[in-house]
Amino acid sequence: MGCRLLALSLGLLVGCGSGDASAPPVATLPTPQYGPREAVTVTGYTGDLMEPHVTRDGQVLFFNNSNAPGVNTDLHWATRVSDLTFAYQGPLTGANTTSLDAVASVDASGQLYFTSTRSYFSDFRSIYRGAYAAGAVTCVTQVLGSFTREQAGYLVMDVEVVASGERMYLSDARFTGGHIPVESDLVLATRSGTSFDRTPTSAALFAQINTSALEYAPARTPDELTLCFTRRDLSTSTTAIYVAVRRSVSAAFEAPVLLTSATGPVAEAVTVVSGGERLYYHAQTGSGYRLYHLRRLP
Repeated sequence: MGCRLLALSLGLLVGCGSGDASAPPVATLPTPQYGPREAVTVTGYTGDLMEPHVTRDGQVLFFNNSNAPGVNTDLHWATRVSDLTFAYQGPLTGANTTSLDAVASVDASGQLYFTSTRSYFSDFRSIYRGAYAAGAVTCVTQVLGSFTREQAGYLVMDVEVVASGERMYLSDARFTGGHIPVESDLVLATRSGTSFDRTPTSAALFAQINTSALEYAPARTPDELTLCFTRRDLSTSTTAIYVAVRRSVSAAFEAPVLLTSATGPVAEAVTVVSGGERLYYHAQTGSGYRLYHLRRLP
């Protein structure tokens, strides 16, 4: 989620344990490069646009409105007109409540995963899924498993499900009372029956990604060899998007590289389209947030 980070006051102190920000390692594999940002128009929609997720065929855009304190954050959808234009269709029927509902991600079977705080204060869980079709989500149910800590203060902010539905890339955050977490790291969870458990090698896979800064909003290419994510430096309040690559799905990601073309005072929340040839992300513009597009360079 982001600053763009979750507008949720938990008011509780819990244990710590984020990654170590020591001397940065250097990547040995080339990382993809992207051209300058292009503004995207969503016709018929005038509010904040955050946490974009574009379906793998590029035809449907999911997003949520502002997650600022006091705002009812809901999921919305739009349909593609062109790479830089979508047509707003309305709120995502069946997914929204009076709690925060945000950060959609859909797998190849049409299961839509998203973040919701509807039950957080009773069970400390925040990831849900349901069957998506034509702007509606049905059979919404909680995603269970050991991927979440179920402890006060800890909250899974973001979910990115792979096409097969077998793995979820997540951000595991810790709050101590404010609306910005004091820790957030990326984790991987693997399906086990109807639930998801933390992958035993998760910490090793993200060893060069997770630091004492906040890492969140993961998005990856279909082959899972390229990872985009957002990093917020708590000491400077700098927020930017990074890209990391790896040699195989069992290998750890190499040191991330700043995505310099993803500009904006606050640039966050990439969604990957067409195998990584194109990216969308949101950025702060004045007092609001809007959608931008990047094209990969040859």
